[in-house]
Amino acid sequence: MRFSLSLEEIIKGVNPKSILNLNNFSLKVKGVCLDSRRIKKGEAFLALKGKNYDAHNFLSPAYQKGAVLLIVERIPSNFKNKNVPILVVEDTEKALGFLGKALREKLSPAVVAITGSLGKTTTKEMLAFILEKDFSIVKNRASENNQIGVPKTLLSLKKNTQICILEFGTNHFGEIAYLTSLAKPQAGVITCIDNVHLEFFKNKRGVLKEKSSLFRVEPFALPILNGDDPYLQRLSTRRKPLYFGRSKKFAVYFSFLKKEKNYLLFKINSKYKLKLNSLGMFNIYNACGGLAGGLWRGVSLREGVERLSYFKFPPLRLEVKNIKGIKFINDAYNSNPTALKRALESFSFLKAEGKIGVIADMLELGEKSLYFHRKIAEDIYKTGFKKVIFLGKFVKFTAKALKELGFDKKDIFIAEDLDSAKQLLFKIAKKGDVVFLKGSRKFSLEKILTYN
Repeated sequence: MRFSLSLEEIIKGVNPKSILNLNNFSLKVKGVCLDSRRIKKGEAFLALKGKNYDAHNFLSPAYQKGAVLLIVERIPSNFKNKNVPILVVEDTEKALGFLGKALREKLSPAVVAITGSLGKTTTKEMLAFILEKDFSIVKNRASENNQIGVPKTLLSLKKNTQICILEFGTNHFGEIAYLTSLAKPQAGVITCIDNVHLEFFKNKRGVLKEKSSLFRVEPFALPILNGDDPYLQRLSTRRKPLYFGRSKKFAVYFSFLKKEKNYLLFKINSKYKLKLNSLGMFNIYNACGGLAGGLWRGVSLREGVERLSYFKFPPLRLEVKNIKGIKFINDAYNSNPTALKRALESFSFLKAEGKIGVIADMLELGEKSLYFHRKIAEDIYKTGFKKVIFLGKFVKFTAKALKELGFDKKDIFIAEDLDSAKQLLFKIAKKGDVVFLKGSRKFSLEKILTYN
């Protein structure tokens, strides 16, 4: 990557408290690296610190591997080098954000931000898939959608980048506003408003307040909204929204045709048939959000639909895999009440000799954790599982509620950890069974698939 910020622009961007050892203002900086193990000669090393790590402990290795500039909050007493230039800043995480903002402002690509309670990553990938044939794009890697991931993506912009597609995640108030201030998007997609991160947002109104702050910070950004979401229907924005959903009044609307074993078939704007290789009905909304984003950049619905018919879904989203004659439906990327409910609905359509669920806690629900873990038992019961393995603290309440609904207690298992869940699963599962995996990211249920 050819870095497009001069030393002068870097200094202006991070606004250091002090500058040390800088004798050459024509110093060439080829990039910014956050990991001392991966730094390349000529790059700047920016030392982040978190709960469990502090990159300030690795200044010497970074310099030895070729760092030509260090951006730090402090200089450890054991770091004696007097040659490498050092910028001392108040907060290196904020400095990273300011650098990303500086490069975005300098290169000025078209930017779209995608947020919402569900479907952000899939919608981002779909929109990128639609646009990449006509434009040079940059997008978040995987789900790098936070205060570190978004600036990293901005710092990967090149001079020829035409469109930057950013996913915005949040679990605290103020995070969307901060990311918006860095990226300055000209359009924003909100996929839906639902019960996620309630530990901090309390309810859906709190979620809406946080997500919609994108349009308070950038009031002239084009809102691209799920028109079927009752909270987004009532959202007041400066610009007229581009809606997607079921209604024929929307810019992009769909009518469902049929659901088969491995795909969905539906029609866009009563004209274009779209076949998606997915079990999840909710992916129809993700597709419509991506198509609406394509319209923003001038890609017709006809062309967008044609391109999406070849789309491959990101991993861990209702991903199908066969191991030892057992089919796994791996939806282990993350979990919340609505995501789990929708995934269970999709899974219920599958026919198999035996269905087995491996279900872990839904996290960050705060005082409503017990309520939602008990409530989801109804959907688990309706799914038609033969046996269910639970992993976590809160799903013990799900197991209890499931028994109260009449599910045979001998077919309910509580695993102490991932390894015991893995061993238990392969003990009770047999050829022809279908296994459903769903849990919050902390549990990494996909590791069950590495069983040997």
